[in-house]
Amino acid sequence: MAIDGRPTATLPLPQLIRLSLYWLGLSSIFAGLSNILGNRLQFTGMVAPGTEGTTLFGLTIGGSIVALLVQPTVGSLSDYTISRWGRRKPYILVGSLLDVVFLYGIATSNGLLAIAGFVILLQFSSNVAQGPFQGYVPDLVPTQQVGLASSLVGLMQIIGNVAGFTIGSIAAATHNYLAGTMALGVLEFVTMLSVVLRVDDGHATKSRNGRSWFAIAREAWATDILREHSFLWLVSSRLLFLMGAAMLVILGPFYLHQTFGLDEAASGTTFLVVVGFVLVANLAAVIPAGRLSDRFGRKPVLYLSFSLGTLGMTVVALAPSVPVACIGVVVFGLASGSFLAVDWALMTEIIPKASSGRYMGISNVAAASASVLALALGGTLMDTVDRVVGPGTGPRAAYGLAVLFFLIGGLLLRPVHEPPRGGVRQIVMVGLMGAGKTTVGTLIAAHLGWPMRDSDVQLQDAGGTTARAIRDAQGTAALHDLEAQALLRALAQPSPGVVCAAASTIENAAARAALAEPGVAVIWLTAAPTILAGRFANDPHRPIYGADQVAVTEDRASRRNPLYAALDPITIAVDGLAPAAVAEQALADLHRSYGQLRPPGR
Repeated sequence: MAIDGRPTATLPLPQLIRLSLYWLGLSSIFAGLSNILGNRLQFTGMVAPGTEGTTLFGLTIGGSIVALLVQPTVGSLSDYTISRWGRRKPYILVGSLLDVVFLYGIATSNGLLAIAGFVILLQFSSNVAQGPFQGYVPDLVPTQQVGLASSLVGLMQIIGNVAGFTIGSIAAATHNYLAGTMALGVLEFVTMLSVVLRVDDGHATKSRNGRSWFAIAREAWATDILREHSFLWLVSSRLLFLMGAAMLVILGPFYLHQTFGLDEAASGTTFLVVVGFVLVANLAAVIPAGRLSDRFGRKPVLYLSFSLGTLGMTVVALAPSVPVACIGVVVFGLASGSFLAVDWALMTEIIPKASSGRYMGISNVAAASASVLALALGGTLMDTVDRVVGPGTGPRAAYGLAVLFFLIGGLLLRPVHEPPRGGVRQIVMVGLMGAGKTTVGTLIAAHLGWPMRDSDVQLQDAGGTTARAIRDAQGTAALHDLEAQALLRALAQPSPGVVCAAASTIENAAARAALAEPGVAVIWLTAAPTILAGRFANDPHRPIYGADQVAVTEDRASRRNPLYAALDPITIAVDGLAPAAVAEQALADLHRSYGQLRPPGR
């Protein structure tokens, strides 16, 4: 297990495929259901013409709110669950079985209120399964396979969307909505078995430490998540991309019928052709995008996907004919294939791995709310423009709004920090007490634009007191244990930083192992014991371990210096040097050893 909590053992390809297959079933449900409900509203006389978009929004808004609440909460509960089947599978099995029941309720209901009620129940059960399931990639997939696993997840989502659209289009073309709806349930149930029967849980369950399940559920919405800035920006960016994508798909039947005058049968068959173009483009993009992101980074590929989405939707919005619209659809397909392959990988890399169910559940708030927000904005705009300007112009206006979503979503990527691959992830200042780690580390952090993480500050923030007070109250062993824990927490942060490690941490085996991990650059500041003792002797915050500080420092140097040297660090003798000179030398050595270091978000 790596220090960030991600596993290190490589998984065989069949295991990765089984791990991803359930996404096919999950994605097919709501892709197909939105298509089926849209066609039922438009062609069965359930509502008055011109109100289809707002009615579809009304049918789905309640379920989307339930999804927003359920998925992160149940995902967080699964992080702590202990069962003979593991911590995720019980939720996946029960949720999938209930999905089939509630899909039958939707299929056999003819009243709008009944359909809306069953959609709410379906969103509840589906997200009971989906929240825990999303924790599997961070749980099981090692860093070197994240790109491939994310590509497979994207591929299965694409195939699931296409399967759902196809089932919905066939149901519309044959006017057999009952069979189409139940086919979605069967597809999800079969793919669920690949996870429940063939995938092993590989991550240790978190301890509840005596807390109630209600407290654990409430933890899903704790405010500590507001400190994960990259996570929040990425979720916002994901939301806007998925809103633009949902606009194309959900409003597709209205676009074909209202803008180009196609009837029910022609609209269904044409939509199948459009879906075919999307599928081919998705398949052409998804695997190459994942591989490109492994080589050049996730964010450059995501920027490209937003750019292609903007271009594709612009063509669709302005297309004078269906063939021209199909050109835009192909460009959009390349965008969505690239996005689905890479966004997932970046999300799994920036979240805290121990709480993967919670964070991945919250991240999917974007997916759960994208369709309802697309309907609320796009559907309402479509109906309004149709009434004011004339039938057929509304879908074009809605697709124009989707173009804006892609543009803004791309801009929201900029503050997202992408963890470096193969380079420096953390810079750690080590050395005996008084070596100047905090002073020099602060200068290095300011030069790089990286955050500064000082163990003394972390200890004081956590305990409200100084290292000396902790030693006096709890003893030396307790202080050293707290200092090692502070270092491990700092190194597990997904964003880069300059970490000032307490001198004692080098004698902790777990801390030494963490300092030896790839991507951790260690800078060892050395000085003569007489100089070091003179620096800290009168500091009221530092613990004092005897009357003769020089002798104490010499004793610690004899024990610790060989451990520092074993890390093969950048070593700088600070005797007689000003802190600025030490920082300048450290930066030059970092550049020679690791290349150019970039500020977060670049």
